[in-house]
Amino acid sequence: MSDTRIDVLVTQVTHGLAGLAAIMADPASVDFHAHRASFEALEKGLAAKAAVDASFAWLAELNGAGRLVGATDALEYLVTQLGLSRPEALNRLRQGRALFDPVPEPEPEPPSPSESPAEREAREAEARRRTAAEEKAQREARRRRASAEKRRVIEAELRRLFEHAVPGANELRAQALAEAEKRSVEDLRAWVRQAVLTANRAARKPDGRKDPLAVFKKRELNIHHQRADGMVVATMLLTPADAALLKATSLEREQGDDAEPDARDKRSMAQKRYDTIMDVIRHHVGERSHRRGAGSVVVSLTLSELENMDEDSRFQTSAGVELSPIDLLSLGQAKFDWVTIEDDRTHRLWVGRGQRTATLEQRIALLVKELVCSHPGCDRCIDECQVHHIIAWLLSGRTDIENLTLLCWRHHKNNNDRRDGSGNMGHAERDPGTGRVGHRAAGSKTVRLNESVAASRAASAKLRA
Repeated sequence: MSDTRIDVLVTQVTHGLAGLAAIMADPASVDFHAHRASFEALEKGLAAKAAVDASFAWLAELNGAGRLVGATDALEYLVTQLGLSRPEALNRLRQGRALFDPVPEPEPEPPSPSESPAEREAREAEARRRTAAEEKAQREARRRRASAEKRRVIEAELRRLFEHAVPGANELRAQALAEAEKRSVEDLRAWVRQAVLTANRAARKPDGRKDPLAVFKKRELNIHHQRADGMVVATMLLTPADAALLKATSLEREQGDDAEPDARDKRSMAQKRYDTIMDVIRHHVGERSHRRGAGSVVVSLTLSELENMDEDSRFQTSAGVELSPIDLLSLGQAKFDWVTIEDDRTHRLWVGRGQRTATLEQRIALLVKELVCSHPGCDRCIDECQVHHIIAWLLSGRTDIENLTLLCWRHHKNNNDRRDGSGNMGHAERDPGTGRVGHRAAGSKTVRLNESVAASRAASAKLRA
């Protein structure tokens, strides 16, 4: 059912904000003391926007909004049509699901042989009570107002909850949103953190026992984008046992067989721990060297770059990280398995044919040609991509380099192999004018190419330039 009030209210809000922005373009002309109360009220009123954002994200997902932009999920719609970053779009989707998805029924635990009928009834009654409490808390959370910043703080801390924490996420979210009305952002973070800690300590599986793997399930290793100084940030969540092992190993390496520290070793403890991890990884890769391509880092560069490299040179890799000449040397004793050199007719590169899975040689060729996902605007490196048949394998498409392209998992799943525009889904296609692979949207007459900064770093793009 259409509600015309929504259109009217949105128009009023957007016109009001546009008018206010025009006035505030010259803030020196505004009497601060005369109007500060209005701006304070505006800030409090805009807290409702965060709840609206979560609601709309959930509504978009419910209605398959991804199809409007040729995708299968609402994330692409929020990014494309609302201009959001992917982290912000994911944040809104998570909050919408938390507020409006039905509370899942707890999985039934198999009865213990020693459990009496009365104990089983008590256990099932407790499960029903918890579900009812979660549903009530979810309804309570919907009516609470909190700024987008406070909501992000709450959700970030709630992600640290154990699976069987007591109380659960919905109950803690409702409590936290109530606390948000009277606490600062930092104080709210401290409150939620303590509440999560308490809930985790009380965590019990439906059978009343603690989950021995609760901490282990939280382990993580994330590798983020490269910084401007060339370094790459990686974050780890270690189990207590693994953290102790890492610290002990670092200390053991520092002391060695004799207790006297090496005065020549100027490394910090943090650097020693780093070196320990990398030594283990290099040793592991060395042991797996019999597996072709295991642990390989492939570098993309032109012949001109190779001939004219200096200490400021930077080269793109299959891992999406730029390396300097000294970085290449520091990779260890690995041998160069393959070298590919292209002229400006990059579409003529030809490697192998006749099998379902792309060979290592073909992946190297795609690294040179594309470097990243070929979908317009995407910057996912080859290590985060799948090799896609432009004409589908099941439709007699061959595994020849001219029928292959790189697509990240997200754009791969949104590709319409039938190429018929069904479901408003587009497909990867080679542009007849340039020979490059891009994306043809459903019903479009043109192929859009990936002109992102990441794509421009491919060896073939540098030759075109």
